[in-house]
Amino acid sequence: MSESGAAPRATFAQRGMALVVTLLTLAGMMMLGMSALRVVQLSTRIAHAERERTHAFYAAEAALADAERDIALGSRAALFATSPAMPRRLAERARESFVPGVCQRGGMRQGLCQSAPGQPSVWLTVDFDDVTASAASVAYGTFTGARLSVARLPRYVIEALPAVARARGAAPLDALYRITAAGYGPTLRQPVILQSVYRLARPDGEGATVEQLPAGRLSWREITTWDEMRAGMARAVRPIDGATD
Repeated sequence: MSESGAAPRATFAQRGMALVVTLLTLAGMMMLGMSALRVVQLSTRIAHAERERTHAFYAAEAALADAERDIALGSRAALFATSPAMPRRLAERARESFVPGVCQRGGMRQGLCQSAPGQPSVWLTVDFDDVTASAASVAYGTFTGARLSVARLPRYVIEALPAVARARGAAPLDALYRITAAGYGPTLRQPVILQSVYRLARPDGEGATVEQLPAGRLSWREITTWDEMRAGMARAVRPIDGATD
């Protein structure tokens, strides 16, 4: 009698154990499935972010190239010319195009900048999200007539740089411009900021080069800490609380 009663109890315990094992197995499979889903979702977000950044990068690069055309061949190229043969009136006009400490807004001088001595770099003050007609930056194609099919046109500013001294007796490296460009991807999120230094070749009266100095794009970089640099600049110029003149 006792043996027949023990058999059902053993069978019930075995079934219970099997049920627990099955439930634990299902729970483990669910956790694995959820982990796999998270990996897929993360990979998808990374792919979308990379595609967004790639679009923004190429848009910013297009803006750099457009700014270089603006300097050399655009409708306001006379503002950048530095030829010794240039009439004095045009030379004075070119010098007046850049005001220290300012990125000019609107008109033919829009987006022309020059840093002031002892002040933060003027390109750090530019708000590339400003797309109004009086913005401090220039929209792609404004002075070159170029076209680009994107969600938002990339923008740029052109900063006049001082001449760089060279060896004794050699002409200084002049006609230098720093271009800062911002490009956006399809969702218009964080822009990609690129910067280059461009030199405009100086022709003489016959169109030949005065001296075989490097011309065109001399350097290039991507600014990956744009927000941090702007925030640091804002803190540097903000008055200290309680300070008096």
